[in-house]
Amino acid sequence: NNSFCIAMALGAGLAFFLGVAERGGLLKAAAFGCSAMMVHVPMFGDSRGAMLSLFVLGAACFMMLPKRPLNLSLYAVGIVVALNLAGPAVWKRFETVFADAKERDSSAQSRLDLWADGWDLMKKHPLTGAGPNHWPLLAHEYGWPKGKEIHSIWLNCGAELGFPGLACLLAIYATTTMLCIRLIRDPSMPVEVKHAAR
Repeated sequence: NNSFCIAMALGAGLAFFLGVAERGGLLKAAAFGCSAMMVHVPMFGDSRGAMLSLFVLGAACFMMLPKRPLNLSLYAVGIVVALNLAGPAVWKRFETVFADAKERDSSAQSRLDLWADGWDLMKKHPLTGAGPNHWPLLAHEYGWPKGKEIHSIWLNCGAELGFPGLACLLAIYATTTMLCIRLIRDPSMPVEVKHAAR
């Protein structure tokens, strides 16, 4: 459920920029419609992490959006639609992300406990980690059922591949982002390349 919701949150950004890039009215409407439906999936899926990622996605989309009146108005409409898709139950569930320890539900608390255990394993094996795909094999040593996942790509990578592995993963994201931003800002780049970089 959570993995699917996260994928839909990512897809919403891709569909939004396909809509921005598309010139034909019908295809533009289809892309924006798909984006709206993908934004709704994390709300139906009740995935707090994916809902949080939608806020990050919204900020990232705004930063990369060509600041023309039409694009800004489409972005504003998208924000209004997304906020209206979230009913009271969705907002109530999302607010638990920021609940203090006394009010936190068991699901949220278990994520924090898993992350703490992943961090502990990183500190025990800082250079090499416990080995690729080894966290599920070691989860029972921390009191979890065998096969339990950490539910964080970052801490999972660090626990299994150590700090160098985590640094490499971060470098992949950082260098790709920097290169795409460079393409977007380069005035000599064709508009199609800029759309692809977004």
